[in-house]
Amino acid sequence: MNTAQLMTLGDVPILDRIQKIKATRIVGSILCGLVLTLVTGLIENRPPASIIGATHYGYPLVWRVTMMVLPQATTIILGHFLGNLVFWGCLCFAGTYIIPSIKTGEYQGSWKPVVKGVLLIITCGFVMALVHEVGHALWGTMVGGSVTFIQVFFLELYPRLAFTREFTVGFVRVEGLTGALFGTFLIGGSITSNIACVYGLLDLPLYVVLPQLGLRHWIVIGGDQPEPLIGARLMGIPDPIFYLSVILTSLGLTYIYVPQVQKYFKRVRQLITSPVK
Repeated sequence: MNTAQLMTLGDVPILDRIQKIKATRIVGSILCGLVLTLVTGLIENRPPASIIGATHYGYPLVWRVTMMVLPQATTIILGHFLGNLVFWGCLCFAGTYIIPSIKTGEYQGSWKPVVKGVLLIITCGFVMALVHEVGHALWGTMVGGSVTFIQVFFLELYPRLAFTREFTVGFVRVEGLTGALFGTFLIGGSITSNIACVYGLLDLPLYVVLPQLGLRHWIVIGGDQPEPLIGARLMGIPDPIFYLSVILTSLGLTYIYVPQVQKYFKRVRQLITSPVK
């Protein structure tokens, strides 16, 4: 692929497309996202588990927590607020620019690559979540635990195979583990997905870093606690050594996966751009 092809999207140069996006639309989308984020701060969003007397607000991420007991106090989770702002801002931008552009014919592309790309992301996400949770189950079983429940997305996998109404990226319950053994179970999910999946390469570093910034494992979805770090602490691993091991492991796997990553993205591009039969 030459430079001209890289700088062209469809039949229209990328720079021309960018110039057509007026600054007012971008600013308007940001302001719209801000308003919607603030509005969701008035909508209660109950988490599965919470502190008694605490009321949670914000969607999709809880960014305002109010304690209803005396003394009353309100906590603002800045990372979640910014995550919601990005989420709603992108939706506003799609509604004010992308969709109208398609209706007026200004957008000359095709919906098919977009749909195929979204489906591919969902499929890869499901596979990675499945590998992550199965990794938890395997490590938990190896250290003497007993698996009692597994769910990925809307699919309950164990102890029965069924669809559920409640969405979760992934959840595994293993009983009979405490201390360092439970820590091994916690850290096992990210280690497994990092090693087993090319697109799971970021699982471990993101799960360690983002929850400490007030975000979730995958920015807006996933766990809100640094699960691998908690597991390492239960195993008695000092934080500096664990952080160093995460960095070295990520760099090492990136080096190993470089050819596979290139092939993977090439294949993804072919899947997205190939005609639908």
